[in-house]
Formats: sequence, structure tokens, C-alpha cells
Amino acid sequence: MAIDKKKLSGSDLYDYYLTDCKDKEYASIVSLLPLACGSEEEAHRILDYCNKNDKSLIVFNNPSIPIPNENSMTYVGSVNDGVLYIK
Repeated sequence: MAIDKKKLSGSDLYDYYLTDCKDKEYASIVSLLPLACGSEEEAHRILDYCNKNDKSLIVFNNPSIPIPNENSMTYVGSVNDGVLYIK
């Protein structure tokens, strides 16, 4: 049975992405979220926001390359050798 992510809260989404999500690349981005925003609670809030507004997280790992469409995204924070945005 498929999980309806639209019905999950931020904390449930966080758990889903880290344990059950088949998209391992996106799950790895979600795992960086507390580092970027400073806390797991804030990560839950951001995931809830993304879920309700059809947004997603995107990470850019090479700071020497200009970020495309940076003005259309929301900066979340720094991660290991990169930056995390809401797109």
C-alpha cells in the first residue's frame, strides 16, 4: 500500500524519508536538513512546508559553480561542502 505523503506531518515525513523512501538520493538530502537548518524540529517544519506547498529540497555541492535560478529558491543553510535550498 502506498503512503499518502500529503497526509503526513513534518516529523512523520522526516521518518518516512529516512526509513521508507525508495528515492535514496532525495532521502540523503533530507538527512542533511537538520545540519542545514540547525535542528530536527526546524527540519520537520521545513518538510511540512515543502509538503503543503509542493516544494522540494535541493543541494548544490560545488560552491564554485553559480547556482542556477538562485533567486527563485529559498536558502536553508550550509551542509558538508555545499548549500541546501527549497525549490
